[in-house]
Amino acid sequence: NHCYGHAVDAQRYLDKFVKFTIALPETVDTNAHRESIAAIEHYKNLVRSSHVLEDMKLYECGSIRTIKQIIIANRLSLREVETIVRHIEIYVTLAQSNNLQSNTNFGYKVLTILAIAIYSIQPEV
Repeated sequence: NHCYGHAVDAQRYLDKFVKFTIALPETVDTNAHRESIAAIEHYKNLVRSSHVLEDMKLYECGSIRTIKQIIIANRLSLREVETIVRHIEIYVTLAQSNNLQSNTNFGYKVLTILAIAIYSIQPEV
């Protein structure tokens, strides 16, 4: 739309080049043979594989419950989940006092994750 104006239907224009549509499943089968929301599993995998976040255990207990509710309430895509994790990594790298360590008060940890998620999802807020 930016290049060709609003008179051109962007979807029809892109259809000239991209012939396939792939819908990713919203749920995945976990190792426990239970279905889980794909975005939540993606978050867990990203946090576990992050060299910056590996010791923080942000995929357990209260931290994962907070992120899970954020993902569900906002129906976040996999790309949006990656943005949140990237912002958490930036926070951990730049913060003088880290409120995400595993021994941090639960309330501070939840508030920090919530603030980062809000910034990632709705920066205007």
